Amino acid sequence: LPLPQPLPEPQPDGNSNGILLNTPAYKAKDFWDLQKLNRLRVLQKLQPLDGTGLTIAVLDSGINVSHNCFKDKIKAVHSFVDLNPADVTDSDGHGTACAGIAAGANDKVDGTDWSGVAPGAKIVVYKILNSRNDVVSGIIKKALQFLLKQFEHDPNYVDVLSISFSIKERNEEIATTIRKLKELGVIIVCAAGNSGRTSDIVFPACLKESVLCIGAHGAFGETSSFSSRGQALDFIAPGESIWGPMHDNNTMYKFFEGGTSFASPPVAGLICLILQHLKQIFNNDEYKVAHNFEMMKEILKAYASDTYSENQGFGPLNPLKILQTPPESVVRYQIMKRQ
Repeated sequence: LPLPQPLPEPQPDGNSNGILLNTPAYKAKDFWDLQKLNRLRVLQKLQPLDGTGLTIAVLDSGINVSHNCFKDKIKAVHSFVDLNPADVTDSDGHGTACAGIAAGANDKVDGTDWSGVAPGAKIVVYKILNSRNDVVSGIIKKALQFLLKQFEHDPNYVDVLSISFSIKERNEEIATTIRKLKELGVIIVCAAGNSGRTSDIVFPACLKESVLCIGAHGAFGETSSFSSRGQALDFIAPGESIWGPMHDNNTMYKFFEGGTSFASPPVAGLICLILQHLKQIFNNDEYKVAHNFEMMKEILKAYASDTYSENQGFGPLNPLKILQTPPESVVRYQIMKRQ
């Protein structure tokens, strides 16, 4: 069966702001803009998609709940490293930045509009890193099992799980819990790691049958030098010089130099935009078929720019392809293909 073809994309005369057509920079420019202060150009085209009705869980160093961009955004919090489980104070800034990049609400940076990729989505925050940013397998396992248990009370507790940490050694109990979350329809997005070419994809991003593994690219669409490579890599997303909210100031933002940690949250936000669109198009039964890891990977492959390689997965993602190749056409094609 032929995959439905996108509508013709408007082509500039030879270049776009000095970027040659069909180069990595051109293919990556829309997602790059979405991560920068000119994001309004992309978000306006995607309106009314903003992630409303969806929830992203962020497991990280906590969050600055008082920051402007998280006003009325937080669905639930839980700390697994503090005596008070309600205390998710972020002493590092990593978790605050990741949550804001994924789903921070509309705000201003030096008079310029700013938001996360899915500003309408809700956020669940689990603090799993202590003040030294130690990654402890037992704490990760406990947090994931706690998350899994929430589905007993609310089958729609979260839609997307964003993971920007890594564990040195594979842990089968963690792998099993991640697989169970995937089977419930949770779409799990993991940072590939920052070892460049020196080592393979980190755990749990290496669980290629359960998670989407995201590497980083820079302004010109090329895989970042620090981004880990390997067979588990699925896609690359903006991961250098990213704006994010500050953990120690309630109104200000700053540049984060880079890391795959900051490349996976925008993909989590993009998935919320796609799911929101599908929810508007499909009935409940159709939506359940579409709301899973395997189907989302096929949709994102349709929005990626290249054939597969271990250096960049399927390449940079273009959020505006939602408008050119509607995700429901990809879902229906996959359903027909499997019959």
